[in-house]
Amino acid sequence: MPDWAPPGSAALTAMRVDLREQGKGHGKAALGLLTSWLLSHWPETRAVALLVDDANQAGRRAYAAAGFTEYTEPRPDTPLDSQASRRRRAR
Repeated sequence: MPDWAPPGSAALTAMRVDLREQGKGHGKAALGLLTSWLLSHWPETRAVALLVDDANQAGRRAYAAAGFTEYTEPRPDTPLDSQASRRRRAR
């Protein structure tokens, strides 16, 4: 588990939508299915954690719309300095 993910969480470490398919709702649909999939495969999951680049405003809006909230500040003393952690309760 990455050090930025809280205990009991599942870490979403990569999510990509092909540039040609962006804006068609595929990412939104995937995020909408994520919690039910996780709970059916790992019912002990309490939260979903991810990192998103601060500059990725579209991603930040998508994660916020899916119920993710920011829970830590970027850490300038690490390679993750341009990223903010976000999480969503799984239950």
